[in-house]
Amino acid sequence: MSPTWQDVEAAKAEAAAENLERDARSYGLPPGYIKGFDLTIDGDTGQLTIDAGFADVAGVFVRRNDSHVLTDEDYGTGVLRLPSLRYYIYLTREGQYWVDVSKPIYTKARYGLYHPTYVYRYVAEFYMDVNNKIPFAVSQEQNPGQIIVVASSTYKGLQYDRICDGTRDEVEINDAIRYLSETYGGGIVELTEGTFYTAASIVPEANIVLQGRSWGTIIEKNGDFHGISKIATSGNEVDNIVVRNLKLTRNSSDTNDNKLIYFKYCDNLILDDIYFYDAYTDVLTVDYCDNFNIAKCIVFMFRDAGLHVSNSQGIINLCTVDGNDIETTFALKGIHVVACTATTVSNCKIINLKASNTITGVLITTTGGVIGNRISNCFIKNLTVTSAHHCYGIFAILNKHQIQNNYIDDITNTNTAANAYGINFSSNDDSLISGNYIINGSGKGILIDSDSDRALISSNFCRANGSDSGITNENEHNFSDAGTDTMTEGNSWEPEGNIKVVSSANYIVLDGDGYEVVLVTTGASDRTITLPTASANKRRQLTIIKADSGAGKVIIDGEGAETIDLFTTIELLQQYDLMKIVCDSSNWLRLNPPTWHKFANPATGWKASKTAGWTADSFSGGLEVTFSEVPAGTKAVRCVITCAAGTTINALWARKSGDTNISNTPNASNEHSHQILYNTTSSIWEQVVLWLSSDYKVQFAVFEVANDVYVAYPLEYLL
Repeated sequence: MSPTWQDVEAAKAEAAAENLERDARSYGLPPGYIKGFDLTIDGDTGQLTIDAGFADVAGVFVRRNDSHVLTDEDYGTGVLRLPSLRYYIYLTREGQYWVDVSKPIYTKARYGLYHPTYVYRYVAEFYMDVNNKIPFAVSQEQNPGQIIVVASSTYKGLQYDRICDGTRDEVEINDAIRYLSETYGGGIVELTEGTFYTAASIVPEANIVLQGRSWGTIIEKNGDFHGISKIATSGNEVDNIVVRNLKLTRNSSDTNDNKLIYFKYCDNLILDDIYFYDAYTDVLTVDYCDNFNIAKCIVFMFRDAGLHVSNSQGIINLCTVDGNDIETTFALKGIHVVACTATTVSNCKIINLKASNTITGVLITTTGGVIGNRISNCFIKNLTVTSAHHCYGIFAILNKHQIQNNYIDDITNTNTAANAYGINFSSNDDSLISGNYIINGSGKGILIDSDSDRALISSNFCRANGSDSGITNENEHNFSDAGTDTMTEGNSWEPEGNIKVVSSANYIVLDGDGYEVVLVTTGASDRTITLPTASANKRRQLTIIKADSGAGKVIIDGEGAETIDLFTTIELLQQYDLMKIVCDSSNWLRLNPPTWHKFANPATGWKASKTAGWTADSFSGGLEVTFSEVPAGTKAVRCVITCAAGTTINALWARKSGDTNISNTPNASNEHSHQILYNTTSSIWEQVVLWLSSDYKVQFAVFEVANDVYVAYPLEYLL
């Protein structure tokens, strides 16, 4: 089978490559070798100079020993100097330069970039701007990784590709960005030390790294524009922009409401090690940017939002926002996360914010169903509001957020002390507050608003917030909960064993005090334990115990009209009497079963009697007895009753006063279930159980008007 022409050409190329490699090695150089040909641009004349160099040009070793100033004679036949074009400099085997607009291509057989038509070796390129000037140029040797160095007007070094003049420096920077973007699809624009003065935005493109040389590289904006900005659109997002290692500020006369940095629809955005100094309003805004990463940035002095991200997803890490304790009338947000999902703010410091308006260290807000952000390991300190507005360390709206392991200190309102909060949940369901250290605030340490459900509050340390001293929570200033189904566990305001010991005073159980057991020593005086609001304590359980044998009673009182097992108050009379209750969000229900208790010294004689004035077979015409000696909450008593002197039958019925479920005429209605005594003519003595109405009364009815009834003082009560 005969070889095709493609086979023949491939064989020729392989042979040529072998010859090229052999010839190159005879010079002691690897094939495709190139060295030198560095380019410099004269800042005054705009002349382009090509330094000495040598290269392998299709197997020929070519050396230029001179520094050559590019002239019109170097342009190829028919090639004109036109604005807004890229030009490529080639080296011929005869050692001449040839400038052309034809882009080089890589030639495998020659191990290098060559003219697409002629056997000319590519050595450098430059760009002609709209003013027919050369803003930058770069050689293959100078730019092996697509890096363009732009020097400031004050830069004293010698190694750069383009130097700015100190006016509209964004022109040179944007030209370098555009060139790398159009030529290579990306690259690095490095700014030297010194200050770059801009009159319009610097605009990065996809796959561009804009980097300085630490904070000695300063960009100063002056005008109605964002300092560095790329605004793309939905469906046409820009990817992989990096800005790092520089300082951004504004001219003192620049009072325009613009950001130092603003990116929109830029995915995989990285902002790293940037020092933002003295923004007039907002510092940084990132909007609709997925997978952003903002790291090691410092914000020093601003008047609205420090770091603002919205409708995005990503990470803010190791950043510092410092207001320098300068008071402003703006509402300050150190870090503002708006309408973001699965965004993390971690290891950040927000300090020294002061305003006569609302201040928030880290603010999570939204207008939609956005959930699941995390704030962790942040240091938030010295936030001060000087008006009636509110001051927050962390404020979070909507659901499933995690607020963990943050240090929050000195969140203060000097005008209205109560309007300060270490952490506040509002309209926030199924979120976590855990492991936070919150101290020295003028208001509340942690506040859960009434529109928040199922918050888990775990292992937090709150101390000396509001008027609560130490880790006590007597005034609900370390922790205040108005939410629904809030769960607390292992927090500092929850004492060991969750037991509150009460003696020599009444006690009001608070929504957020964390106590599960109230142990009361009364002595000789009654002590009232007032329960917390039922609506704020759904599912909470409490056990209240009378601990001593003193004569005083423990009076358990629901808040307002709220009841305890249908009673407005319940009393514990004797040592070790207890009541275990649970809240259903409206009232309190008893958990432990009622038990019989003996009166220590029951009274002697008859408590009540009736020997005349009866209406036969009638509760309303009978005897009503009030057992006032029983403690509140008593359900029944046990006592002795006698019925005598009947002419034919001695019979006695009993019911709770006003119990309409039992007929008023029990004999006629055969109410045998409530007949407690019966005999023909003999007197009857019995110890009976009498069930009491809620006001502790019992009604008695007799068979005939001749009956005499005597009721003794109770021996026991059921509570």
